[in-house]
Amino acid sequence: MQAPIAEVKKRLCELVDRVEAGETVIILRHGRPAARLTPMPGRGEPWRVETPDDPAAYRGVNIDEPVLEEI
Repeated sequence: MQAPIAEVKKRLCELVDRVEAGETVIILRHGRPAARLTPMPGRGEPWRVETPDDPAAYRGVNIDEPVLEEI
């Protein structure tokens, strides 16, 4: 899809939704291509840690204590 920059300013959220769905948007300035919006690689895959932290490792840790000492 191609869109003039004035239209992109008005419909940015809608265009970003389309890009997230896999579409590419070419932004035109004075009728000439100026920029391209493309989906981020790997987008849509949920982020997960390989191995979650073991809650037992945090037993006895006081979260109210400051981590850094004041100078």
